[in-house]
Amino acid sequence: MEQQISIRLSGDEARIDAVVSALRGLSDVDGLLELGVVAPQLDEDSSSAGLPDDTPSGFQDIEVHVPNSLAYDHVHGRIETLAAHAGVVVEWLDED
Repeated sequence: MEQQISIRLSGDEARIDAVVSALRGLSDVDGLLELGVVAPQLDEDSSSAGLPDDTPSGFQDIEVHVPNSLAYDHVHGRIETLAAHAGVVVEWLDED
C-alpha cells in the first residue's frame, strides 16, 4: 500500500534543491510533490545570535510518495543522510 512521507527542509535554497533532486532519483520514490516554498530571508538580528549575516535560509515542504512500508523505511533513512550531508535541517511533519 502506497505511503507518504511529509517533510520540511530548511536551509540554503541550493542545498535544499540538491536534496530534492537526489530524492527524485531514488528508485523507491514513486512521486514527489513540492508543497510550499518560503524564499530565503536574512535574519536582521543574526549578529546577536553569532550567525553569519550573509547566509540566507528558507524552507520547502515536500510530500514523498513510496510504494510500501519497506520503501518508507529506506527512503526515511536516505532523507536523513542526504540532509545531513547537504547541511539541511529536516522536520518530519507526519510523525507524532
